[in-house]
Amino acid sequence: MRILTVSLLLSVSPLLEFGPTVSAVSLSVRPNLQQFLSGDAVYLSCDEGGRTVRTTVERQTAKRSAETGQCWKYIGRSCFISGLSPSDSGLYWCETSDGQRSEQINITVQSDRPLKLEIPALPVTAGSEVTLRCRTKDGSTPAAYFFRNNVHVRDKAAAEQLTLSKVQQSDEGFYSCSTDMLGSSPQSWLRVKDSCATWWSSVFSASAAS
Repeated sequence: MRILTVSLLLSVSPLLEFGPTVSAVSLSVRPNLQQFLSGDAVYLSCDEGGRTVRTTVERQTAKRSAETGQCWKYIGRSCFISGLSPSDSGLYWCETSDGQRSEQINITVQSDRPLKLEIPALPVTAGSEVTLRCRTKDGSTPAAYFFRNNVHVRDKAAAEQLTLSKVQQSDEGFYSCSTDMLGSSPQSWLRVKDSCATWWSSVFSASAAS
Protein backbone atom coordinates (compact mmCIF):
# COMPACT_ATOMS: atom_id res chain seq x y z
CA MET A 1 0.00 0.00 0.00
CA ARG A 2 1.37 3.41 -0.86
CA ILE A 3 0.79 6.51 1.20
CA LEU A 4 -0.27 9.55 -0.81
CA THR A 5 -0.22 13.02 0.63
CA VAL A 6 -2.36 15.81 -0.76
CA SER A 7 -0.17 18.73 0.25
CA LEU A 8 -0.32 22.44 -0.42
CA LEU A 9 1.99 25.39 0.05
CA LEU A 10 0.39 28.41 1.71
CA SER A 11 0.74 30.76 4.64
CA VAL A 12 -1.53 30.12 7.60
CA SER A 13 -2.99 32.30 10.33
CA PRO A 14 -1.99 31.58 13.95
CA LEU A 15 -4.18 29.23 15.94
CA LEU A 16 -6.80 30.62 18.27
CA GLU A 17 -5.39 31.40 21.69
CA PHE A 18 -8.11 29.47 23.46
CA GLY A 19 -9.98 26.27 22.75
CA PRO A 20 -8.80 22.95 21.33
CA THR A 21 -6.06 22.86 18.70
CA VAL A 22 -7.65 23.02 15.26
CA SER A 23 -5.75 22.53 12.03
CA ALA A 24 -5.58 25.49 9.67
CA VAL A 25 -6.25 23.23 6.72
CA SER A 26 -8.88 20.61 5.99
CA LEU A 27 -9.30 17.97 3.31
CA SER A 28 -12.51 17.60 1.32
CA VAL A 29 -13.30 14.48 -0.69
CA ARG A 30 -16.08 13.90 -3.22
CA PRO A 31 -17.76 11.54 -3.06
CA ASN A 32 -17.26 11.40 0.71
CA LEU A 33 -16.44 7.68 0.74
CA GLN A 34 -13.65 5.40 1.90
CA GLN A 35 -14.20 2.47 -0.45
CA PHE A 36 -13.99 2.51 -4.24
CA LEU A 37 -13.96 -0.05 -7.03
CA SER A 38 -11.41 -0.07 -9.84
CA GLY A 39 -12.31 2.56 -12.43
CA ASP A 40 -14.07 4.88 -9.98
CA ALA A 41 -13.08 8.53 -9.64
CA VAL A 42 -12.56 10.89 -6.70
CA TYR A 43 -12.10 14.65 -6.20
CA LEU A 44 -9.75 15.92 -3.48
CA SER A 45 -9.41 19.53 -2.39
CA CYS A 46 -7.70 21.42 0.42
CA ASP A 47 -9.50 24.20 2.26
CA GLU A 48 -7.78 26.91 4.30
CA GLY A 49 -9.79 29.54 6.12
CA GLY A 50 -12.93 28.54 4.24
CA ARG A 51 -11.21 28.89 0.86
CA THR A 52 -10.35 26.10 -1.56
CA VAL A 53 -6.73 26.18 -2.68
CA ARG A 54 -4.93 24.34 -5.46
CA THR A 55 -3.12 21.17 -4.43
CA THR A 56 -0.09 19.11 -5.32
CA VAL A 57 0.28 15.42 -4.62
CA GLU A 58 3.07 13.66 -2.75
CA ARG A 59 3.38 9.93 -3.17
CA GLN A 60 5.22 7.45 -1.00
CA THR A 61 5.41 3.70 -1.51
CA ALA A 62 7.05 0.99 0.53
CA LYS A 63 9.88 0.78 -2.01
CA ARG A 64 10.35 4.44 -2.89
CA SER A 65 10.91 7.60 -0.93
CA ALA A 66 8.37 10.43 -1.07
CA GLU A 67 8.02 12.08 -4.44
CA THR A 68 6.11 15.26 -5.20
CA GLY A 69 4.25 16.05 -8.36
CA GLN A 70 1.24 17.84 -9.75
CA CYS A 71 -2.18 16.30 -9.46
CA TRP A 72 -3.20 14.02 -12.30
CA LYS A 73 -5.89 16.45 -13.44
CA TYR A 74 -7.47 19.62 -12.09
CA ILE A 75 -11.18 20.37 -12.23
CA GLY A 76 -11.28 23.95 -11.00
CA ARG A 77 -9.23 23.79 -7.80
CA SER A 78 -10.03 20.15 -7.07
CA CYS A 79 -7.60 17.33 -7.72
CA PHE A 80 -9.42 14.79 -9.91
CA ILE A 81 -8.18 11.19 -9.86
CA SER A 82 -9.97 9.02 -12.41
CA GLY A 83 -9.58 5.34 -13.15
CA LEU A 84 -8.71 4.45 -9.56
CA SER A 85 -6.81 1.20 -9.06
CA PRO A 86 -5.75 -0.78 -5.97
CA SER A 87 -2.34 0.93 -6.12
CA ASP A 88 -4.12 4.20 -5.25
CA SER A 89 -5.17 2.78 -1.87
CA GLY A 90 -3.63 4.67 1.03
CA LEU A 91 -3.79 7.65 3.33
CA TYR A 92 -4.56 11.14 2.04
CA TRP A 93 -4.22 14.48 3.81
CA CYS A 94 -3.45 18.16 3.24
CA GLU A 95 -0.33 19.83 4.58
CA THR A 96 0.75 23.46 4.81
CA SER A 97 4.25 24.79 4.25
CA ASP A 98 4.81 25.08 8.01
CA GLY A 99 3.74 21.51 8.73
CA GLN A 100 0.06 21.95 9.64
CA ARG A 101 -1.82 18.83 8.61
CA SER A 102 -5.46 18.06 8.07
CA GLU A 103 -7.05 14.90 9.34
CA GLN A 104 -6.10 11.82 7.37
CA ILE A 105 -8.58 9.81 5.37
CA ASN A 106 -8.10 6.25 4.26
CA ILE A 107 -9.07 5.25 0.73
CA THR A 108 -9.38 1.61 -0.30
CA VAL A 109 -9.63 0.64 -3.97
CA GLN A 110 -10.43 -2.97 -4.79
CA SER A 111 -10.53 -4.97 -7.98
CA ASP A 112 -11.12 -8.48 -6.66
CA ARG A 113 -14.53 -7.85 -5.04
CA PRO A 114 -17.74 -6.73 -6.76
CA LEU A 115 -19.04 -5.02 -3.63
CA LYS A 116 -18.16 -1.87 -1.70
CA LEU A 117 -19.52 -0.33 1.48
CA GLU A 118 -20.56 3.30 1.17
CA ILE A 119 -19.20 4.75 4.41
CA PRO A 120 -18.00 8.34 5.00
CA ALA A 121 -14.29 9.04 4.59
CA LEU A 122 -14.45 12.13 6.80
CA PRO A 123 -15.42 11.97 10.48
CA VAL A 124 -19.13 12.36 11.21
CA THR A 125 -20.40 14.68 13.92
CA ALA A 126 -21.89 13.20 17.06
CA GLY A 127 -25.67 13.52 17.01
CA SER A 128 -25.95 13.43 13.22
CA GLU A 129 -27.49 10.72 11.05
CA VAL A 130 -25.38 8.40 8.90
CA THR A 131 -26.61 6.01 6.21
CA LEU A 132 -24.48 3.09 5.02
CA ARG A 133 -25.16 1.18 1.81
CA CYS A 134 -23.70 -1.80 0.01
CA ARG A 135 -23.15 -0.94 -3.67
CA THR A 136 -22.19 -3.12 -6.63
CA LYS A 137 -20.11 -2.38 -9.72
CA ASP A 138 -23.25 -1.64 -11.76
CA GLY A 139 -24.45 0.89 -9.17
CA SER A 140 -27.24 -1.14 -7.61
CA THR A 141 -27.76 -1.35 -3.84
CA PRO A 142 -28.80 -4.92 -3.05
CA ALA A 143 -30.27 -6.04 0.26
CA ALA A 144 -27.27 -6.76 2.46
CA TYR A 145 -26.22 -7.71 5.96
CA PHE A 146 -24.32 -5.05 7.89
CA PHE A 147 -21.63 -5.72 10.46
CA ARG A 148 -19.69 -3.71 13.03
CA ASN A 149 -16.53 -5.35 14.31
CA ASN A 150 -17.71 -8.59 12.64
CA VAL A 151 -20.99 -8.60 14.58
CA HIS A 152 -24.43 -8.18 12.97
CA VAL A 153 -25.75 -4.65 13.48
CA ARG A 154 -29.17 -4.50 15.15
CA ASP A 155 -30.68 -7.60 13.56
CA LYS A 156 -29.84 -10.31 11.06
CA ALA A 157 -32.33 -9.22 8.40
CA ALA A 158 -30.95 -8.03 5.06
CA ALA A 159 -31.72 -4.42 4.08
CA GLU A 160 -30.72 -1.99 1.33
CA GLN A 161 -29.27 0.46 3.84
CA LEU A 162 -28.31 0.87 7.47
CA THR A 163 -29.24 4.18 9.08
CA LEU A 164 -27.53 5.22 12.30
CA SER A 165 -29.53 7.96 14.01
CA LYS A 166 -27.84 10.36 16.42
CA VAL A 167 -24.47 8.65 16.16
CA GLN A 168 -22.24 8.60 19.24
CA GLN A 169 -18.66 7.61 19.99
CA SER A 170 -19.96 4.13 20.82
CA ASP A 171 -20.96 3.73 17.15
CA GLU A 172 -17.33 3.88 16.02
CA GLY A 173 -15.88 0.66 14.68
CA PHE A 174 -15.03 -1.37 11.61
CA TYR A 175 -18.10 -1.69 9.37
CA SER A 176 -18.66 -4.02 6.44
CA CYS A 177 -21.54 -5.45 4.43
CA SER A 178 -22.21 -8.72 2.66
CA THR A 179 -24.76 -10.40 0.42
CA ASP A 180 -25.50 -14.06 -0.18
CA MET A 181 -24.52 -13.85 -3.85
CA LEU A 182 -21.65 -11.33 -3.93
CA GLY A 183 -19.74 -11.98 -0.75
CA SER A 184 -18.50 -9.22 1.54
CA SER A 185 -17.00 -5.76 1.27
CA PRO A 186 -13.76 -4.72 2.99
CA GLN A 187 -13.97 -3.28 6.49
CA SER A 188 -13.71 0.47 7.03
CA TRP A 189 -13.58 2.48 10.24
CA LEU A 190 -16.43 4.89 11.00
CA ARG A 191 -15.07 7.92 12.86
CA VAL A 192 -17.26 10.09 15.09
CA LYS A 193 -16.12 13.53 16.26
CA ASP A 194 -17.51 15.59 19.09
CA SER A 195 -19.87 18.39 18.11
CA CYS A 196 -17.75 20.86 20.12
CA ALA A 197 -14.79 20.15 17.83
CA THR A 198 -16.99 20.98 14.85
CA TRP A 199 -17.98 24.30 16.46
CA TRP A 200 -14.36 25.25 17.17
CA SER A 201 -13.42 24.33 13.61
CA SER A 202 -16.05 26.70 12.21
CA VAL A 203 -14.89 29.47 14.56
CA PHE A 204 -11.29 28.96 13.47
CA SER A 205 -12.20 29.02 9.78
CA ALA A 206 -14.08 32.29 10.24
CA SER A 207 -11.10 33.77 12.10
CA ALA A 208 -8.61 32.62 9.45
CA ALA A 209 -10.75 34.04 6.65
CA SER A 210 -11.06 37.48 8.27
